[in-house]
Amino acid sequence: MNQRHLLFIGVFFVAVWILSLPGAAHAATPPAGSYAAGLAPADVMNQIINVYKQAAAPMAQRLEQLAEDLFFVLAAIEVAWSASRLVLGPTGFTDLIELR
Repeated sequence: MNQRHLLFIGVFFVAVWILSLPGAAHAATPPAGSYAAGLAPADVMNQIINVYKQAAAPMAQRLEQLAEDLFFVLAAIEVAWSASRLVLGPTGFTDLIELR
């Protein structure tokens, strides 16, 4: 084995050892006077999620209405396209744009 392989194996085992440490060893403890000092990490994440949910709530209804409108416009285009293909037949469009 050359030095590169030995270095890779060493780095791999150090990474496995660090990742196998208990979860509390990875978590940073907040300072005593900070906002998050009295909160569990799950509480902080729940508060962040709730802020984003409250901010997105007014937009959700408007986006849903826009999506429905877009769906109906695209459905109407599809129906019109299918009807024109049915009326004009298999060679209808080529006859319309044929140059003579």
